[in-house]
Amino acid sequence: MEKAVNLKSKDGFTIYGVLNTAPKKSDTLLILVHGLTGDLTDHIFFNAARFFPKKGIDTYRFNLYDGRKGGRSLVRSSVRTHAEDLNQILKKFRKEYRHIAVAGHSLGGPSVVTADTTLMDSIILWDPTPMPSKKDVSEGMKNPVRFNKSLDAYVSEWNFSFLMGKEMMDEYDTLKPVQRIKNVHAPVKIICAEKLGNAKGGKEYFKEANSPKEYAVIKGATHCFDEWETEEQLFSETLSWVKKWSKK
Repeated sequence: MEKAVNLKSKDGFTIYGVLNTAPKKSDTLLILVHGLTGDLTDHIFFNAARFFPKKGIDTYRFNLYDGRKGGRSLVRSSVRTHAEDLNQILKKFRKEYRHIAVAGHSLGGPSVVTADTTLMDSIILWDPTPMPSKKDVSEGMKNPVRFNKSLDAYVSEWNFSFLMGKEMMDEYDTLKPVQRIKNVHAPVKIICAEKLGNAKGGKEYFKEANSPKEYAVIKGATHCFDEWETEEQLFSETLSWVKKWSKK
C-alpha cells in the first residue's frame, strides 16, 4: 500500500513524503534520503519502495526540498536542514516501528551522519560523498561551482544549472562528515559504485566508522546505479544488512 505522509519541519516547512507498506504489518522501516538535486521519484527510491515491501520491510521516502506549497527550496537548504528534517521523521516513526534503518545516497550520506543517529538502528550509505573542500568544489571540478553576487548564491552547472546557498557551500569546509561517522554507533554498511562514483570516499567513511561495519562495491555501477542489474545488487546488499540487524 502507498500513502502520502507529510510532516512539518522544525522551522515550519512541509516535508512531503510517501510511505509504502508491506502486505503484512511490518515492524521494520527503511527511510530513504536522496542526494543533491534528487527527489523521492528518482529510480533508486521509487523502485526501492516497491522492492522492500515485498520483502516485508516498509519504506518512507521524502523530499528535502519541494516545489509544492510550503516546501523548502534547495537554495535555502543545507546538510544541517536535511539532518534536522530527518530527525523530525525519525521522531515520528520511532513510535511506530521496532527497527528503523536509514539509507542515504550521495549527499544523503552526510545528511544521515549529521542527524541524530541514536534514533537509527542500522545505516546504509549508498555511494556517499565525503564532501571535498569548498575550494575543490568551486575550482577543481570539471564543472566548478561559481558564486553569483547578484543572486547571492552559488551556481552549479551540471547537465542543468541550479543554485546552492552560502550555508551549504560553507559546509564543504566545516561539516566533515567522514569525521562525524566516528560518533555513529549504529551498524553501518557502505555500498559504493565501481565507476564514476565515490568508492574512494566510501573507503574513507569505512575506515573511520565503528564496528560493526561492512563495505561493498557494485561492479559496473556508476554513481546513481543506472546500469543493468546494478540497482538490484544495491537493493540486495541493503536488504541483507537491514535483515541482519532487524533480528537483533
